[in-house]
Amino acid sequence: MEFTPTEIDALIDAVAHRSKILHKRMEESTNSSVSSNHRDKLKTLSALLKKFIPLQAKKEPRVEVAKPVDTPAPLDLSKRRMLVVDDDRVIREMIKMMLSDHGCEIIDECGDGLEAIAKIKEQDIPYDMIFCDLHMPIMSGLDLLKLLRQSDEHLKLPFIMVTASKDKKFLKEAIRAGVSDFLIKPIEETKLISKIGSLLK
Repeated sequence: MEFTPTEIDALIDAVAHRSKILHKRMEESTNSSVSSNHRDKLKTLSALLKKFIPLQAKKEPRVEVAKPVDTPAPLDLSKRRMLVVDDDRVIREMIKMMLSDHGCEIIDECGDGLEAIAKIKEQDIPYDMIFCDLHMPIMSGLDLLKLLRQSDEHLKLPFIMVTASKDKKFLKEAIRAGVSDFLIKPIEETKLISKIGSLLK
């Protein structure tokens, strides 16, 4: 049978209290058989104390209270225009699906930076945000970013670099070029939506 520390403390107090009573009765008693009986009980109580006291030092296992998960506030992207640039079709479809789940209806896609430049130039209404892979053939995401930042029109356009790379050289270069944020593969929807919310405030 297992006891909690609170129960063990209560048991020790009860045993100690009972021992005091027996000691007092032994002192007051003149009957040797009664004193002997009290002495046997005291031995039993002493044995109990020896068992309980080591347990008193043991603490109850700490129960970690789960912190409430910060769920991103609902994000309405119904009026937003997005461009997804990645040479991996699966990644493009994944990002498009996540954006669509939050109401985004205008989502264009490209397979490389050159195609993205053409797509950006043909728009009468500018994109609200670009999601772009770092490493792509023909024109990389970093080159696309540098080219866009040369134009006043696209100087503050939110540009999220999507990458699995942990190469600090490329990441630092992207920061110097004016990247808005990074989205690390594998892509998590909560992080994607959180970054969009922060950049569109």
